[in-house]
Amino acid sequence: MATSLNTYSATKPALHFILKIVATLFFLYTFVFIAFAIVPVDSARVVLGPNATQDAVTQLRREWGLDEPFLSQFVIALGNMSRGDFGRSFYFNRPAAEIIIEYAPRTIGRAIESLLSGVLIGIFFGGLAGHYSLNKLRGILVLAQSLPSFCVLLFFLWGGVRLFGFSPSSAPVFYEALLIAGASLYPAGIVGTFIADRLVIEVTVPRHVDLLRMLGAPRQRISTILIWEALPGVTAVALNAFGPTLTGISLGELIFSIRGFGPIFFRSCERGDLTVVVAGTLLLAILFLVLQRLGDLIQQGIDTRVRGNE
Repeated sequence: MATSLNTYSATKPALHFILKIVATLFFLYTFVFIAFAIVPVDSARVVLGPNATQDAVTQLRREWGLDEPFLSQFVIALGNMSRGDFGRSFYFNRPAAEIIIEYAPRTIGRAIESLLSGVLIGIFFGGLAGHYSLNKLRGILVLAQSLPSFCVLLFFLWGGVRLFGFSPSSAPVFYEALLIAGASLYPAGIVGTFIADRLVIEVTVPRHVDLLRMLGAPRQRISTILIWEALPGVTAVALNAFGPTLTGISLGELIFSIRGFGPIFFRSCERGDLTVVVAGTLLLAILFLVLQRLGDLIQQGIDTRVRGNE
């Protein structure tokens, strides 16, 4: 009996997390499906064009099952997805999962590059802001995580065209670098602020740091210790920042006309291509939830500051 209880206690968090994923995916699927039912977009008309006859549009809607009642479409699509079949894209005439597999890795790869560069920048400038009590630099870090990514990327687009005369089509490598740099501002700001806060030893002081201060240890040495101790927390913060970073990359791909999943997703929303939107939303939601959970576990289990405050 005791063994069964111990086994249940050990697996309970995992079961809760799985149920959370299932509930979240069902909610997202329902929300997207209802949204597409409300939005006045005729996918068949979009594919055939404005000059197509109404008979042709009606026939295509019948072939795709769009003439079925709303509840029937909802249940049929849900049953297919439970078997791993996300359906066929209306516009691209390809399986939605195949499109995700082709384009998503490009976008995710750019998001990882932005995240890593942002973390390194944040550690460096956060260390400077905290060690030397540079409030203005800390304010810049707070601003970096507060600026909407699309505003930064639109400014980069304006600057690239006005200052250098480069258009996205003529200098794709240049704009891809700008995209990665712009999307790295959020993780740089959030990580930098996290580091800076942990170097303010007058506010929250771990016992061993308080002892080092009493012994007259150099501030440089204390700052180094605190930065190393904050790195597990930085990992957790960075994992939780992946979602906004990926969102920024997706918007940037659309703004700069860069090949990736971002333009596919947003244009699928415009065209009413429900299969691609649902597949992309659910698969990325799983990625976000897993990374967020991993970050929470790291922060709860390793970061000494978190353990001390619980």
